[in-house]
Amino acid sequence: MNSLKVSVFRGVSYKPGAPFPQNVVKNPCTKNCGCSIINGVPQFTCAVVDCVEAEDAEECIRTYEVDSCCSSGPVCGKDAIASLKTCEIDGVMYKEGQAFQPVNTKKTCVCTAEWNGRYDDPASCRDLDCAVEIHYQDMIFSKCAPVFFGNQLGCPISFVCPTEETKVIHGQNIRGISSQCFYGNMTVNVGDTVTVAEKCTKCVCNVPPYISCIMKGSCDD
Repeated sequence: MNSLKVSVFRGVSYKPGAPFPQNVVKNPCTKNCGCSIINGVPQFTCAVVDCVEAEDAEECIRTYEVDSCCSSGPVCGKDAIASLKTCEIDGVMYKEGQAFQPVNTKKTCVCTAEWNGRYDDPASCRDLDCAVEIHYQDMIFSKCAPVFFGNQLGCPISFVCPTEETKVIHGQNIRGISSQCFYGNMTVNVGDTVTVAEKCTKCVCNVPPYISCIMKGSCDD
C-alpha cells in the first residue's frame, strides 16, 4: 500500500490537489485529472467525458477525428456514405471517419481521405494510451490482475482480484525465470495460473511481477 499518500503516474508523484498536466496523458477521453485520497487510498480522479451521441439511425454512420474522444457527427444517406473514401484494414472495410484499432498494434486510428496505410502517420493514427495507473490505481495497489480481451495489445477491459476461492494451478516455468508474480497477498511462480470466476478468462504469471488475464470471445477458443 502507498504509505506516502501520493498518486504515482509513470514514476512521478502527485500530492492530493496538485495539478496534473493534461499533456502527460495522450488520451482525449482522460481529462482534468488530479490526485485524491479516497477511503484512505491515493487515487487519480478525472472528469467524465460525456459523449452525447444519439443511437445510430438507419443509413447513418458515426465519424471521428483522430484526437477526439466523442463522435464529430454522423454521415447519413446512401449517397453521402457511398461518396466517402474507404480503408481496408485487417480484412474489414471502414468508411472515412470511422475509427478502428489495427490488429497487433498499440494504435487507434481513423479512416481518413488521405489514408496511406501507415499506422505511424499522425494524421490518421495515434498511440493507444491506456493510462492504466490513472484509471485503476486502486487495483494496482491491491495487486489485482488486468483483464485484456483477445490479446494484451489493447487496454485492459477490467481487473480481477483474488477471493477466498482463488486457487493456484501449477504449470511449467520453461524459461527458468526465478521472479514471481504478486496477486493480492499471493505469490505465484512463472507459468502458474490462478482461477477466476470470469468466464472464458485465463490468468497466468507470464511477465513478473504481475498476473495478466486474457478473456476470449468464446470458451472454445
